[in-house]
Amino acid sequence: KKSASRLAGGIALALALLLATPTASAGNGKNALANLPKDTAMVFAMNVDRVKKSPLFQDVVQLAKKNPDLAKGMDLLKAEAAFDVTRDVQTFVVGLAADFDKSDKGVFLMEGKFNAKKFVAFAKKNAKSINIGKHRAVDYYTIDGEAEVAFLGKFIALCPKGMMPSVIDVYKGKAASITKNRLFMSKFADTNISKDFWAVFLLPAEIKKQMSPQLGGNSIDAMMAAVDVQKGLATDIRLAASSVAGAQAIVNMVKMGIGAAIGVAAVVVSALTVLPIMIGALSKWLRPSKAEHVRP
Repeated sequence: KKSASRLAGGIALALALLLATPTASAGNGKNALANLPKDTAMVFAMNVDRVKKSPLFQDVVQLAKKNPDLAKGMDLLKAEAAFDVTRDVQTFVVGLAADFDKSDKGVFLMEGKFNAKKFVAFAKKNAKSINIGKHRAVDYYTIDGEAEVAFLGKFIALCPKGMMPSVIDVYKGKAASITKNRLFMSKFADTNISKDFWAVFLLPAEIKKQMSPQLGGNSIDAMMAAVDVQKGLATDIRLAASSVAGAQAIVNMVKMGIGAAIGVAAVVVSALTVLPIMIGALSKWLRPSKAEHVRP
């Protein structure tokens, strides 16, 4: 869908922006979960401070310097919004619903230090249009009739048009967050969030159906991943099977070689709508060095 494509492009741009900028401090993304709706099924987080110390960072910095639009945008934010991305960004988190490809439901959170009033003034000056709404005493802004932005404590939240009131409900405690999703939190607990990147994906029914034949009729319920770019880009991929038989099927594939294990992960990731954009940008660096199965 056209709107999904624009939204995905926004994720890729934000990812490039954050990769290309060091910060004074960073978080592991755990605090952001309280602002994601309970039905969120896929979460990707980046610890910006750790990333800046890596060779990956240096490569992306060089690419960013060759992008005049990106450089200009960063300069404008600093001059007009008093927002220095090299200093003020702490954490970047993406949360998507299982049916994102159909519903466009996704929340993008950037944690850091910012002046909301100056950000709004910046948006009014540079956006084609900006409309102000209010929900539960929280102002939110519709930019160019497409995306909605709100300032939620230490987070800047971005989502598709029409979704922000539900995000504010979660922020205000009037609706359940993903921290109340037992299945997600059980997989989150088995994810190493101390690394540069981490992700937890609860696989949609359609994806599980597509993968079932490869696993002898069994399925994979979730995928957890963590990437450490400080230690040779070590990647820990964990697949949660729906049964002991499914777990054994994964083990058998691993015994066939790491390539087979990577293939399973690739099928999972590539089937998800937005993630190929992010993964593709990092593909030449991501080389899984560790794969595990998680028994139910």
